[in-house]
Amino acid sequence: MITLRPVEPGDSEKLFRWRNLPEIAKNMHTDHEISQEEHDAWFASAITNKTRKYWIIKRNDIDIGLVNIYDISPENGRCYWAIYIGEMVERGVGTGAFVEVLLLDHVFLDLGFHNLCCEVLTDNERGVRQHVKYGFVVEGVLREHIFKDNRYFDVSCLGLLRQEWLDRRFAIIKKLVDRGHSYLARPSDLEALRS
Repeated sequence: MITLRPVEPGDSEKLFRWRNLPEIAKNMHTDHEISQEEHDAWFASAITNKTRKYWIIKRNDIDIGLVNIYDISPENGRCYWAIYIGEMVERGVGTGAFVEVLLLDHVFLDLGFHNLCCEVLTDNERGVRQHVKYGFVVEGVLREHIFKDNRYFDVSCLGLLRQEWLDRRFAIIKKLVDRGHSYLARPSDLEALRS
């Protein structure tokens, strides 16, 4: 079972370890080794900044990754989101897809936002494809936008509107329930699927 819980002060050490993993850093905007001091400053801000919200991803009660929304703008009905799976054994098994469903529902159904955005290094083709599968549209490319590892990287800008999610949501939930992941569905979804 996949669940999300808010980040707590005790998560700092785990997030520091995950964020410095080469497999995580390669898809981030920066890939230098983050110092303890840099991490501590980020973490202190992360748990108090009202324009950001962080959750630990849990699979069967084990902490495995991080998902967040940021640049939260209620006045514009918009925010950005990002995710990473910190535990190697959990990569490539669909966890990110499940978390995406939970997050899209939270942003559009609970928060009532109109637009969800994300930025993905264009070289991360798997990440871009995953978002497109759930309805995101590549709205543009920031060319040579990030410099790391001695070269420039393009960044794909993706967006999903509330109505676009609502139009495809039920079909996605149905597939997940059919595969035994009914915990990703809300009670109203399960009732609709039974009728």
